[in-house]
Formats: sequence, structure tokens, C-alpha cells
Amino acid sequence: WSSTWRSEKANAGVKRILLQWYSRYSPYDFTGCLAHADITYEKQPLKIRRIVGILEHNPECQLGVMTRMPSIPLHPHHN
Repeated sequence: WSSTWRSEKANAGVKRILLQWYSRYSPYDFTGCLAHADITYEKQPLKIRRIVGILEHNPECQLGVMTRMPSIPLHPHHN
């Protein structure tokens, strides 16, 4: 999941973030999956106010395989 955008109400301490699974740096081909989460929360104290979106991936996405190396290694490789 990657952050697509964020917003914050200046005095209210309320933040909103949109997370989508796919980005142009993803090692998977785009399958048309619309999975995303729009999350609204308070910073202090940390409270989730709302989660909306499409939280399930389509079948093609669930069966996806890596087609290229990730731009950021997933874990260190030891020789």
C-alpha cells in the first residue's frame, strides 16, 4: 500500500490519508484492481474516525506475481 495523498485540518488535529496498493514503482503489473482505503483519524490522542474504500482485491490482483524487481529491496540478501 502506498500513500496517494494526505490532508490535515490545521486546528482540529484531524488527518486524512488515501492508501492504494498500486504505484508506478510496484513490482506487479496493474490488474485493474480498485482496492484502496480512505482513513480519517485524530492525531492526539490517536483515534480512527472513519475507514472507507474498497478493501478487497480483485481475483487478478490476488493471483498476481512479481514481474520485475522492486525498486526498494524487500529484505537484505546474504551471500
